[in-house]
Amino acid sequence: MFHWSSILSAFWLFQLVERVEVAEGFSPLYRGDGKIIGSGTFPSRVRVAHASRIGGLYSSSANTDPHQVEDFEDWSDERKSSLFQFLLRDLEVEGVPLLGCDGVSANKTLNGATWTIAGQLSENEYERKVCLVLEDIPVKNLKMFVNSFSELKTTQQPMMDALHDLRRFSMSLVGNGIGPALILETANKTVNEVAEYSTMVENTVAPNEPQWKAAMESFVKRCFPQVEKDPIAYRFLGSSDICDILSGYWNCICELEASDATQSNSIVLSFPPSSENEKEMHTRFVAISELLNTMNSLYKSEYKYDLVYFHPSYDRDEIQPQNEPVNGHLSPTSILRDMIRQNGNEELSDEQLTLRNYQRRSPLPGVIIKRVSEESEGGNCQSDYQNAIRLATEGEGKLREALMEEIKLIN
Repeated sequence: MFHWSSILSAFWLFQLVERVEVAEGFSPLYRGDGKIIGSGTFPSRVRVAHASRIGGLYSSSANTDPHQVEDFEDWSDERKSSLFQFLLRDLEVEGVPLLGCDGVSANKTLNGATWTIAGQLSENEYERKVCLVLEDIPVKNLKMFVNSFSELKTTQQPMMDALHDLRRFSMSLVGNGIGPALILETANKTVNEVAEYSTMVENTVAPNEPQWKAAMESFVKRCFPQVEKDPIAYRFLGSSDICDILSGYWNCICELEASDATQSNSIVLSFPPSSENEKEMHTRFVAISELLNTMNSLYKSEYKYDLVYFHPSYDRDEIQPQNEPVNGHLSPTSILRDMIRQNGNEELSDEQLTLRNYQRRSPLPGVIIKRVSEESEGGNCQSDYQNAIRLATEGEGKLREALMEEIKLIN
């Protein structure tokens, strides 16, 4: 489960979904008490769908290519409905929970609902399958969602290796895209995956909201004074499971979409460290940022947000590609060196330039989700250049001391 800051807006909760009602057939997989800090419900609503009562078209993906959308234009509604009812009953006989997701009518809530349910599945060690009935989502949107995830799994192996809790998931269009529903499946965890997940859970501490917020406010004030000038909200996850992080991210998008800039211009989303091994934790953080960038890019025509990543041991030189800009990360070292020369500044040593990482070294890992502005559309190279000069002047002793004081609040 994950926890949220008590500032969470009741209006936003209504925008995403009305209230929690975990389906009876799904409840054994439900994780924890589902409470949000300062709120009465978990931001998700699912219900059991039944073949005899559900309007619309649903089907099984058995014996079909799960990523192919067939052309059903010449089919009558009656024919499609009949096929769906038949396949839906087949799923029920198979024992697959059919979950109707109320209030899910846009890509933001599609992602929010799917990853919330995935987070509930993730904790279980054994294979599971659920069918999400999404009556208000166009099939083409489901196709894009399913295909993008399937492509990530097949083409981004290093990312999947770092996100061990995600690689056991698979998605498919139900009935080859004959209607608005998808299958979400998990494979049995391997022995190594069980050990990895157990270690991650053991290293995850529940958030102490007042202290975590004080630490993150100090970090933002120290490193992003320009962000602090506008209304900003702080959200905290109590889980480092990638599915919970994705759910939290999309819930933040829903919150921003349901409000205006005068209420919240940015959200600082933080989550607990996932490992005591600093290198492993940073590698996983890089993979998470790559995944969020992919999702942010996929829906950039709908949701326009800048992402800014931070981590306790942030190191730009460990983020690939090293010599090209990466969304949400500091500018490459080579670009900053060129800017320093062009501006006639004194050349900085490698050690001095490395200090720029302190702009992203934070008490907790996470991301700032910020509304796109005209200023941000111009790029961040100039800002990174100015900060690199400033941080080199401050020196490592002062920078490290400030970070350690913030980390003390977390610990």
